[in-house]
Amino acid sequence: YEAYAGAPVNKIRFFTPQGWEEVDDNHILITMRPTEVYLVRVSGPCLDYEHGAYGMLITNTAGWVQHKFDYVSFGNSQWRCRIEEMRPLDIGAMRAAVPTT
Repeated sequence: YEAYAGAPVNKIRFFTPQGWEEVDDNHILITMRPTEVYLVRVSGPCLDYEHGAYGMLITNTAGWVQHKFDYVSFGNSQWRCRIEEMRPLDIGAMRAAVPTT
C-alpha cells in the first residue's frame, strides 16, 4: 500500500467509515468513501480479535480526524491507539496496477 500512499496529511474530514482493513499491527486502511481511502499508522497494536473486533470507532473533533490527537478503537476492546499518521491512497493507480481476470 505504501507505493500508492501520498504525503501525510494533518487532518481529514470525518465521515462514518465504509470499511476498514488491518494491514499489520501498526497500520490499517480506512475507507471513508469509495474513492477516499487512507493508510493510517497507529501507535501500536490495538486490534483485539479475541474479543470480536468487528467494529471500529474513530474519535473526531467537529467533523475532523487529526493525527497525534485522535484515536481508533475496535469492538469491545479496552485498547485504543493514537493516530500517528494518515496518508491518502491513490485508489485509481492501485486498481490500474492490479490485473483483472
